Amino acid sequence: EFIINRRGLKLFTCRWLPAGNREPKALIFLLH
Repeated sequence: EFIINRRGLKLFTCRWLPAGNREPKALIFLLH
């Protein structure tokens, strides 16, 4: 479960990174 959750989060960050540089960082911090 942990690995899947981490992989899913990483995938989301990679996809959001190109979409925006400010919102993705805030989302990652909030998710963590």
